[in-house]
Amino acid sequence: MAKNHQAPELDLQSWKEIAAYLCVHMRTAQTWERTHDMPVRHFPGAKGRVAASSAELEAWRRAQFALPSGRHGSRRRFVAIAAAVPLVGVAAWLTRRAIVRQAPAGRQPDALPLLALAPTPRTILLAQAVDGGIYAGQGQGGPAGIHNDRFDRYDPWTNTWTPLPMPTDAYGRASAACADRIYAFGGVEHAGPLARVDFYDTLRNTWSRCSGMPTPRTHAAAAVVRESVYVMGGSHVFGASFGTQANECYQPGTDSWSIRRPMPRKRIGHCIAAVDGKIYVFGGASQAIGSHEVDLYDPVTDRWTTLDRPWANARTAAAVAVVGGRIYLIGGHDPTGTCGAVDEFDPSTEIWAERAQMPAPRSFPAAAVLGGIIYVIGGENISGKLSTMETFDPGMARGPWSARLRTPLRPALASFLPSSPRLAP
Repeated sequence: MAKNHQAPELDLQSWKEIAAYLCVHMRTAQTWERTHDMPVRHFPGAKGRVAASSAELEAWRRAQFALPSGRHGSRRRFVAIAAAVPLVGVAAWLTRRAIVRQAPAGRQPDALPLLALAPTPRTILLAQAVDGGIYAGQGQGGPAGIHNDRFDRYDPWTNTWTPLPMPTDAYGRASAACADRIYAFGGVEHAGPLARVDFYDTLRNTWSRCSGMPTPRTHAAAAVVRESVYVMGGSHVFGASFGTQANECYQPGTDSWSIRRPMPRKRIGHCIAAVDGKIYVFGGASQAIGSHEVDLYDPVTDRWTTLDRPWANARTAAAVAVVGGRIYLIGGHDPTGTCGAVDEFDPSTEIWAERAQMPAPRSFPAAAVLGGIIYVIGGENISGKLSTMETFDPGMARGPWSARLRTPLRPALASFLPSSPRLAP
């Protein structure tokens, strides 16, 4: 007699409930679904709504972690594994504090190894953090000395760089990360500014072409709001500092573009950052005239506002990063030349603060954020193009900069987590 097989009960009705059942952070649970086939149901037409069966999660968990059968035994062991991660993190933090306190003032703790050099010195490069790694590439530099077709992944667990494919040697490209993809916009090749758009699939280790930008340009900037990429400013004239006011929106889901309201002023070599659904535009210049104004763009209303508090230390060719809802503008060119200044902007209060300067001033660096730490890569200064990398911890009031690994215990965390996908060169 045939048995009736009933669908499992979906007793977990949100990412919060799923993460709580697994005893992990929500972002960890979402990563496991993408990379380790964790059974989660998505509901078409209800954006963001998910559900899961605790019975299915239990079976998946036993298979992933080689846990013994039996609900209580497996859950106890899994909770022990999950609980070990923050304990190891606390131990690492305490170790770091102890090492820093023992080190002489103004010196980096010698017990920790230096951050690995990038494979080639380069400037005007792109960089994005995706799924625990930093992807950086292109720019000026490398063996040819002009264009750089390298693209590499930095793994903070092993402090190593892995070479990846790259279909073009363009530089001066804007970039943005959406889910598991990194998009590169425009730039310049031997024939001049480009409308070209490519995306790199971090799971498949492949590049693909997308619909081109309506306005060919180089040295633009990009930011993501609600799964749409906004590409702003840049120059459409090769070898000249004529900025544009272009503001164009790319929809990855449909591979289509739309023209949005132009920026209030022309900019090239500027920075943009998205916080709470709004885009903030800083610095840059047009025809050698710098911009101190901070412009705010609301994608919902397609309107621009100029904030009351300008960027007093405005400059071009800076790197930008967002940590904890605050925007950090790092390095760049000011009226005196290449600088190592770091300015912090709080969008909620529109208050500026000066932070500790970089040990090595640099312009046109790239920045990416992992675990609340800002990694600053490459760029150039009076000594030439750079392959060095430094990190900035916004949570540290004293000594926030380091050219060394933050903690010797960090790689130990990897043994408590499912293995991440490794990319072949």
